[in-house]
Amino acid sequence: MTSVAAAGASNWDTLILSRGFPRPGMGVRAVSVLEFPGGKAANVATAVTRILGREEGAVISAVGEDELGRRLLRGLQNEGVDVRGLFVIEGEPSGRAFVVVDEGTGENMIISFHGALTMLGRDHVDLADVRDTVASSKVIVVMDVPVGFMEGLVDLALGEGKTVVLAPGIKASESPELIKSLMRRVDYLVLNEWELAELAGPGDPDRGAVALSREGPKVVVTLGSRGSLLAGSGGELIVQPSVDLGRMGLKVVNSVGCGDAFIGVFAALKAAGSGDAEALRRATIAGAYKATRLEVRGSPTLEQLLRFEEAAREAGALDERRGSAQALHQGSDPGGFHEPRVQQDQAGARAERDPGPERRGEVLDTPRDIPGHGPEPHGEVPQAQRAREAREGPGQGHAPPRQQREGRQEAAAQEERRDKAVQGREVERRVLVRDRLSQGGQAGGGRHAEGPGAEPRQPPHNNAPGAHR
Repeated sequence: MTSVAAAGASNWDTLILSRGFPRPGMGVRAVSVLEFPGGKAANVATAVTRILGREEGAVISAVGEDELGRRLLRGLQNEGVDVRGLFVIEGEPSGRAFVVVDEGTGENMIISFHGALTMLGRDHVDLADVRDTVASSKVIVVMDVPVGFMEGLVDLALGEGKTVVLAPGIKASESPELIKSLMRRVDYLVLNEWELAELAGPGDPDRGAVALSREGPKVVVTLGSRGSLLAGSGGELIVQPSVDLGRMGLKVVNSVGCGDAFIGVFAALKAAGSGDAEALRRATIAGAYKATRLEVRGSPTLEQLLRFEEAAREAGALDERRGSAQALHQGSDPGGFHEPRVQQDQAGARAERDPGPERRGEVLDTPRDIPGHGPEPHGEVPQAQRAREAREGPGQGHAPPRQQREGRQEAAAQEERRDKAVQGREVERRVLVRDRLSQGGQAGGGRHAEGPGAEPRQPPHNNAPGAHR
């Protein structure tokens, strides 16, 4: 049994770092071209699997019978994502997303081509692989799928008594009346500020979220570097500040995919039984973590998330106070994340400038192929170094040799005590989190860290009505 199934795009992403955006009839020079597996549903399912373990995240999507489709399938299988609901559509190309990032300003523009995904219709909801995926999941995340498929999938999930998270993305502007109708029936509606404005009109995000929540769902809004908020159906408002990456010695490397990391972790923790406040807090931290990663599918494992949270707390970068909604409108802190569209952020335009295959435009199928993809984000937090400098003072290097030796010994002893205290708090928190996650399967990415285990399920080769033109 899986914990979360995400329905939406599985795309191949091309990220172009440029020196400004071209006007009509004008050309600009590209700094580099990067290629990654992406797509909102595939990213969310991967994020769930990294938190809860292999086979805990499932994807409902479609790819073409082409090389890109095979790469997308292989990447999901390597992550341990359940691919029963991933259809291979003959005669249709796999989806693509083309992202242009201005290296100077951090603004980005995204053009998406959904390809094979557009062939999914309401009839596909009745296929056994879709019904089985829904039946075996606790939470269903409905994203950027065709309108008929979206309506049918919401009907199916609600009929099965599942928790339904509607994250419509571009559908909020393409089909606002449909989304307004569906949101009255679902449990959670997840939007960014652009999508919120499409449905609630321009204005303060807290007021817009509260207004939509009166229609029935709990409304979650991602606010970029200002964090996130959740408006309950009873009028309550939870405000979650973002992570101040600057205090951690980190910077935003690539904002594309941060919203998917947020949704994936939020859905994973809801499936595991966490409350709204905890799910919102850790989802926001996961979005900030992803912002420090170059790859689009850069969501953390549970171990990485906990380490990042501990580092943020130690650096004073994690504001755990519940602020007022008004505070969200009074400027923004560095770090955090933005949803894809045209945004002002220090995004992927600030990507690491060290040479590597991704800088030469070579294809990287999986995160482990990418330089720097390890336990910590780019620009690892130099906490121990700063702590030693604070204790030893600027004049330590000019002290007599004996004093220098004694000072180093004392500093080392203090550092050891500090590390043990940090480890103790981390272990305690891991136990608490894993206890909460145990309802949804083995937690902590333990199974994920072991690499692919059982033979992955193969996706259906779709010959259903509507699968072909």
